[in-house]
Amino acid sequence: MTSGDPWQVSTAILRLRRAAELVNPAHSLPEILQAVTEVAAILREPPGDPDAVEAQAAAFHALAALLATTSMDTGHIATGPVPRVWEGEAATAATATLKATRDLIEQASAAMRTAGHLLDDHAETLRRLHKQLDVHRTDLAQARRFPGIRMLVKAFLAIRGALGVFERLHGAAEQLRRGMREIEGRAQAGAIHSTHVPASGAVRLAGTGILTAIQLKRAAANLDALSTSDAARMRALLDDAVTEAERAYLLKAMAAGHSVDAIVSFAGTIHGQGSVWLDRRLNPLSGDEGRIVRQFDETACGSTTIMVTRAMNDPIYALSLDSEERIRAEEQRIHDSTNRVWPQRLGTTPWGLTGELNRYGTQYDWRAVDDTVAGSVNPALEAAVGAVDAGHTVPVLIGDGYPKHFVLLIGHEGGELVFYNPSGEVTRVSEADFRDGNMSALGYRHVQGVVTPR
Repeated sequence: MTSGDPWQVSTAILRLRRAAELVNPAHSLPEILQAVTEVAAILREPPGDPDAVEAQAAAFHALAALLATTSMDTGHIATGPVPRVWEGEAATAATATLKATRDLIEQASAAMRTAGHLLDDHAETLRRLHKQLDVHRTDLAQARRFPGIRMLVKAFLAIRGALGVFERLHGAAEQLRRGMREIEGRAQAGAIHSTHVPASGAVRLAGTGILTAIQLKRAAANLDALSTSDAARMRALLDDAVTEAERAYLLKAMAAGHSVDAIVSFAGTIHGQGSVWLDRRLNPLSGDEGRIVRQFDETACGSTTIMVTRAMNDPIYALSLDSEERIRAEEQRIHDSTNRVWPQRLGTTPWGLTGELNRYGTQYDWRAVDDTVAGSVNPALEAAVGAVDAGHTVPVLIGDGYPKHFVLLIGHEGGELVFYNPSGEVTRVSEADFRDGNMSALGYRHVQGVVTPR
């Protein structure tokens, strides 16, 4: 994206703040002149190319128009008379595929149109802010002509003005990145490329919402790694599934790394079950009849977070959590596993939680968070939002003066992030608050750390 490197903009903001502190009578003239020279260099080439961004916007608008036309054509076929060559189950499957394809194309067209508008707005913002920077650059150059205190005043005002523009540039870039990342997160239809799942099946599976993009990719990779005999068994299971939801859960189990033997047994349990049954038993956060998993021990928020993370990614494991007794026992088992040295009464350590999660496939890393500078770019928090957009779940450690409580980042909808709280609730936190490390919606002031996929 040619909107300017956000890290470069963030670094420039810090340098401008330092320069503004130096431009005062308490510092020597050489220090002041050095600060002014450094700022002049920063302003010489403002980040972002509005012409290039505008060209990208035009490309997205053109793609949106093309997709809209394709959607109309597909919709006409899907709603028109079924060709005679399609009869019975073939006709039903063909119609379902066409309708799913039409829906996905319509979503893609809307997403491309949204991307075009985002880029149009960003190009306009860049042009406006670049003009403002020109004014401050001129003021800074003129400040050198004045002696003593007048130079300090004019230089300080020019630097403070430039700092405000760079902060708005940073905000504009962040808004664009958030919007584009949301659009990218919707692009799941092409995530599975396997000789064992036809393109039509991939389209329908993407529409169930059961598999995330990363799970679709893993399922495809694991399918292609099977032996010839195991691949045939999996293909038979998928063909025999009654609904797309049933088929999606079979592939989710494959993505979790289970053997074909385990998936055959799982398939026998879920075969022919309706969507309500599947959701109640395979979704730990369905919310149905108190189904949301909650911690029993007040020191086990980390253990419960691990349990729910695994259950959201592994339907066979989720199915095993079929009673309060099983959930309580599993919570204690995880607590024992993560706290072999650290006292259990003090909760779970970030490294204990990370080590336990790494036993189940996805490899995670613990990252401490410094949220003391509100509005600054924080790589750890950026990584957390990016990971959930890609389809991962992300444990987040929050607290006040010290780390206190684990929650789980499970979704991103519009300008809000969705968190599972081990107390048994799902809570929304504004993305802006999270990026500033503010978790007051969950009862704590700070983000202390995140556990993100490598």
